[in-house]
Amino acid sequence: MERTVLQQTFFNLGAAQDIRYRKDLDVKLTALCESMGVKFKKVKR
Repeated sequence: MERTVLQQTFFNLGAAQDIRYRKDLDVKLTALCESMGVKFKKVKR
């Protein structure tokens, strides 16, 4: 089954154990959402 970019991103995010890798995906996901007009606040964790 072909995965969409968004599905693949969430899959990678769930599978990523390396915090730096996870942070990089967070940035990409944020940029993707904002490019689609979705705005949300940064959450500190």
